[in-house]
Amino acid sequence: MKRNNLSIWAFGILSICFICSVLLFTFIIFINEDDYDKRGTFGDMFGGANALFTGLSFVALIVTILLQRKDLNTQREELSKQTNSIHVQNFENTFFQMLNLFHGIVDSLEIKEKGEIIKGRRVFAFLNEKIKDLLYEFTLTEEYQDRCDYEIEDIIRYTFIQKEDAIKVYDELYSQYSDVLGHYFRALYHIVKFTDKYPDIDRQKYISIARSHLSNSEQVLLYYNCLHSNGVLKFKPLVEKYALLNNIDWTYFPETIFSLFYNIDAYVNRTSP
Repeated sequence: MKRNNLSIWAFGILSICFICSVLLFTFIIFINEDDYDKRGTFGDMFGGANALFTGLSFVALIVTILLQRKDLNTQREELSKQTNSIHVQNFENTFFQMLNLFHGIVDSLEIKEKGEIIKGRRVFAFLNEKIKDLLYEFTLTEEYQDRCDYEIEDIIRYTFIQKEDAIKVYDELYSQYSDVLGHYFRALYHIVKFTDKYPDIDRQKYISIARSHLSNSEQVLLYYNCLHSNGVLKFKPLVEKYALLNNIDWTYFPETIFSLFYNIDAYVNRTSP
């Protein structure tokens, strides 16, 4: 804006100087010339000057229009930046409020088990141990033993686990602790869904922030939940789209075959440097 004003002032000053020079030159000629014919001839010379000044006026008008147009474009860009900033700020306000509510839900989780009360994030560690026990018990069933067709040794006990087996085991866990798991995963799902649907933001960035708030045990339970009917249709595609299982701790799983139950995109953040 300041640069445009300086250009206009410079053009105006130069025009004034030019006009003053012409007037001064004309005055000197008229004073020193007594021949009226020569004065008339000299005056006719300024017919071209009139055309010149008309042209200069037109050029000045064009320059003014162009400068105003540039100013309008600059103002439009600044307004667009301000609008985008407000747009992102509105999203972040809601996003971080949802994260705070999510932490409140986690802190309020409670399981009563054999006279002991387990609270907060300790719930997830407990549920992970529970699912390990359920997996082991499943490998002792006749259904699983018949599939292997021989007595299973501990070293290969989980080798023949299939995706359906993992779903069945989690279904048993969920039937016992549906209040805790259902409440928790609904809250997490809505954070991810809200971010996924919000336009014109860096979705991967914010979902990565949400993922960073998950403990190892929470990621493991997220893995099982999104194989299950609770999350397979809506949540699992988002887990794979935004790599919500990135950096999952595989020591929580008894066999590497479990990694095949998801698309590789669930484990790899493509936007990572």
